[in-house]
Amino acid sequence: MFLSGQLPASAQEGVWRYSVRPGDNIWDLSRRYLTDWRNWTVIQELNGIDEPRRIPPGTRLDIPLRLLRLDPALATLADVSGPFTLVRDGAEHAVAPGAELRLGDRLITGGDGSALVRFADRSTVVLGSDSELVLDRLGQYRGTGMVDTRLRLERGRLETAVQPAVGSGSHFEVWTPPAVSSVRGTDLRVGLDEVGARSATEVLNGTVEVAALATARRVLGGFGTVTRQGEPPPPPRPLLEPPAAADLPLSLERLPLRLPMPPLVGAERFRLALAEDASFQRLLFDEVVAAGSAARLDLPDGSYVARMRGIEADGLEGRDQVWQLEIFARPEPPTPLAPQRDGRLRDPLPQFGWSEPLDARGYRFALATDPDFTAPLVETDTLTSPGFTPAAQLPLGTYYWRVGTIDADGRRGPWGDVLRFEILAPPAEPTIDETQRDGGRFTIRLAALEPGQRVRFQIASDAAFDDILSDQTVDEPELVVPGLLPDDYWFRAQIIEADGYVADFSTPQRITVPPVSWWPYLLIPFALLIILL
Repeated sequence: MFLSGQLPASAQEGVWRYSVRPGDNIWDLSRRYLTDWRNWTVIQELNGIDEPRRIPPGTRLDIPLRLLRLDPALATLADVSGPFTLVRDGAEHAVAPGAELRLGDRLITGGDGSALVRFADRSTVVLGSDSELVLDRLGQYRGTGMVDTRLRLERGRLETAVQPAVGSGSHFEVWTPPAVSSVRGTDLRVGLDEVGARSATEVLNGTVEVAALATARRVLGGFGTVTRQGEPPPPPRPLLEPPAAADLPLSLERLPLRLPMPPLVGAERFRLALAEDASFQRLLFDEVVAAGSAARLDLPDGSYVARMRGIEADGLEGRDQVWQLEIFARPEPPTPLAPQRDGRLRDPLPQFGWSEPLDARGYRFALATDPDFTAPLVETDTLTSPGFTPAAQLPLGTYYWRVGTIDADGRRGPWGDVLRFEILAPPAEPTIDETQRDGGRFTIRLAALEPGQRVRFQIASDAAFDDILSDQTVDEPELVVPGLLPDDYWFRAQIIEADGYVADFSTPQRITVPPVSWWPYLLIPFALLIILL
């Protein structure tokens, strides 16, 4: 029992509360837990113990933290990815996952680097890329399960998953130049800007106390605050909503790999991370990308877990959107050569062609009447040459085609871009509407042209058109040929479409330029003579 009129020690100072077990006595407990066992008298007095040899089991003893034995605690470098450096006693050390970390160790990650640290109470910290962290305090109260940890973030970002406090002596703190975040049973992110003047605290769940300049703010899950050096922490505000899943790609199939940033109100930048699994304890990619641009990835084909969140102007990062991302971009598809995109053909047997990738052993090819290829007319993966010709003529209409590569190991690469083309009926043969002789000029008029069409006229003296007398391309369906002497000639025309398609020449036709009748002109002098008489 407590001494009459004395407040419990827990009301006066930090204590660890111990529940007495059968066989315990105050001297054994003091030797087991106290820095100096002779302080057993302090324990006896604070807890009002009348019989120190016989303490009833279940009795709760309050033991001041200042008397407990604080041993050094070790941390473990559980995993590391990318560039990483450990600085200990001023010297750099090469370490591998599983290495023990000590008080004063400095952990430095480079671009696309990350490190996973596990502490004595199983709390974990993931240190992001381009970050620097000092293990400022690593202690554990012997036999109590209480761990006292303090981390000093000097650059970059970290994410914590901190175990709930075992007792009042358990502490987990993240120090930055502007503020201190005290954490327990919380998933927390802390980020420091490039010059160390502004720290962002983002709480995912639980509660964190952020303190600076004698001002403390309780930050609940889903909220965050940004503290500037020399200023107290402002009131917490809600974190940005995660990007919409519908705005994020499920797969990337083109090299170079580009992942565009989605629309998100309030976000000036985005943080994109990729990992092997949803724990994100081993980061394979971790970069900040400006809104409206795209992240550039350099990763092998495979399945990844991706995570993205928006970042506000002052650096406060929002809530995460996590999704499965497939990278399937190799071997690269060939470059389509013919028919061209949105081409217009008049040949019902189009010739398909594409480039030859260096590592290609074969090709896969598909042709359909719909862009989704739900019912392809042709789909094959047995082609060994960079081309394909349909076995039968294609009806007039719109078609879509795509091609992919099969490499030397038999791996089937992704489909290339879907290209659209049309097969149109060839233009009708030009027909002569009228011929006209006007003195030395001979005119041929055809039926009206379609909009955008041009026509090429040829006149020759022979049906084989070996001796071409006139060859003209005009915008109007009319040919004027001066100086044709009376004789038989051969004529043909060729329609040129607005898209550049050149039709075959029409069937040659024979035209006759009749002789001029001169006898009326011979009567003119006689008529004048009669008039004069």
